[in-house]
Amino acid sequence: MSSMHKKVLTAGLPPRGAIPGRITTSQRLFNAKKDFSVKSWNGYFDTEETIEVGSNLFHLYRNGNNGTLIVFLHGGGFSGLSWALLTKYLVSSVKCQCIAIDLRGHGNTHTTNDDDLSASTLASDVCDVIEALNVDEPVILIGHSMGGAIAVHAASTNRITKLAGLIVLDVVEGTALESLAAMHGVLASRPQMFRSIEKANEWCTKSGYIRNLESARVSMIGQLKREGSRRSKTCFTSQPPGVMDAIAEDGDEEQVTCQKEPSVSDNKEDLPIYVWRIDLSKTEQYWRGWFTGLSSLFLSIPLPKILMLAGINNLDRDLTIGQMQGKFQLQWNCLYPHCQINLTSLLSGNPLRCFTNKHPQRHNFAACVGEFDRKKHGLAKEWTRSTRRRTRQSCRSYFGLSHSAQTDPVSRRSCHVTFY
Repeated sequence: MSSMHKKVLTAGLPPRGAIPGRITTSQRLFNAKKDFSVKSWNGYFDTEETIEVGSNLFHLYRNGNNGTLIVFLHGGGFSGLSWALLTKYLVSSVKCQCIAIDLRGHGNTHTTNDDDLSASTLASDVCDVIEALNVDEPVILIGHSMGGAIAVHAASTNRITKLAGLIVLDVVEGTALESLAAMHGVLASRPQMFRSIEKANEWCTKSGYIRNLESARVSMIGQLKREGSRRSKTCFTSQPPGVMDAIAEDGDEEQVTCQKEPSVSDNKEDLPIYVWRIDLSKTEQYWRGWFTGLSSLFLSIPLPKILMLAGINNLDRDLTIGQMQGKFQLQWNCLYPHCQINLTSLLSGNPLRCFTNKHPQRHNFAACVGEFDRKKHGLAKEWTRSTRRRTRQSCRSYFGLSHSAQTDPVSRRSCHVTFY
């Protein structure tokens, strides 16, 4: 029977079923059991400390003992543990010391007023902690999202005398203000409580909240707190919120299912309930204060600055002009083309490779540990001879170089292009 005859006879028939007894690759991946248990911070930080400033107790994690001091500021709702993977990689790459602070109202930090999350208060807290550390080395501030805005505000106070650089991740004034309208919907879509930390780790990885499983296992515990039990009526309002129970997958689709809290009679023993450490919906009055005027404030800081974004389309007018004037260095699509650079991709280590090579080495803030290999860290491509020839031809046509200009040493020197 010819292939055309087979095609005619099978046209319109339903797809052929799977062979009984054979396990497909998708089924094997689906049935693979993942470990969602909690990982200790000891594998990523050396110590945890509590800094007392007046009546406030600020909690932080530290890694490294000498070199440039890198201060990490997390985003809203996260904690200092969100920087665990990045800190471990960075300390092993350059000679530096890193601290990750739990900002006011987050993590294990306790203040007299945890509800005051204004930009001025958070920036003052960061300056107070750095002053209490009494360091003599250069200081670099790195902040993500809300933490990036607070890093800019803290740098603008001029209270950090040893401040040598500023790095802001995934936050631009224009796009941040536009996205605030959707924040309540995002917060409402999250489960309000979890039956265990393992369930929380499972939800955040499969829902995309944190895509890196290792990061979720070490950092998710810093975003939750234990409150009451399933039998305690004080944990719930008149209308019980959803409780994360299980995550069902169907093919390529992932769905998070929540169940209402069962009645007291269904529970034979007390089980803990984990809720979010901070209710971000109650901080709405401070959202605009974090980002309003952020672009102009960022450009006015007379320090080496790096802005890391998903793409140049996210730049507003002030930042576009400032970038063209060379007021800061822009890193975009850092080894993740067409993906938004957020905390998840940062913890995977890819944007860090750009930071490790360009920021400390270019400005001599930190020395590399051993010999820095650009190819090993994914910063160089092995260009073949044909690839180099095609690239040179494309650049020559782009710059409009004639054949005589291509062979003229002066013209080639003025149009020199470096490929990484």
